[in-house]
Amino acid sequence: MTDSPFNPRALLADARLGVLATIKSNGMPQLSPVTPYYDADADVIYVSMTGISAAMRSSRAG
Repeated sequence: MTDSPFNPRALLADARLGVLATIKSNGMPQLSPVTPYYDADADVIYVSMTGISAAMRSSRAG
């Protein structure tokens, strides 16, 4: 085990699979697999989703 500090941006840069969590209108959680891409220059995370899932509808609704 190392004593190096945790760097979440390094973790994001290496990620190939992620989970987008939203809350449905009935209060239940909705978990959807996503493919993340971290743009380190812009410090932005982009996600790719397939199909129209409840999570995608929730994220678009704001």
